[in-house]
Amino acid sequence: MDKKLYIGQNEVVASNTDTPGLVSYTLDNNEYGEVTTEQFESMALPEGYDPGTVRIKQWKPTVKKILEILRDSRMSLLDKDFVLTRVDESISQNYEAATAKLFGTKHVLQITLPQIDEVLKKFEPEPDEE
Repeated sequence: MDKKLYIGQNEVVASNTDTPGLVSYTLDNNEYGEVTTEQFESMALPEGYDPGTVRIKQWKPTVKKILEILRDSRMSLLDKDFVLTRVDESISQNYEAATAKLFGTKHVLQITLPQIDEVLKKFEPEPDEE
């Protein structure tokens, strides 16, 4: 990187753009993450800033796109709660369906404790990774 960039108060010490549309980054406190290029450009700034605003900056481009879609759909304030509830419900339903598939069940409530234990053991870090 040619110029210093910061996410919150932490300097970005490495970034990688090998995957189109994504940026992987490492901060000077060894935290790392992967975000879209648009999110990275919104949150990685030339000067440090209040870390409490990182998520606001990260999600600002996405929120802007969502609002543009809702505006173009001529959503009224009367429909706001309905639409946002439907979006939240859809995310929750998709999360539950994906979790159930991961565990090989038809519904998330059918997941058993032995299945949870099996998945956790499958993804345990090797002793040298800790």
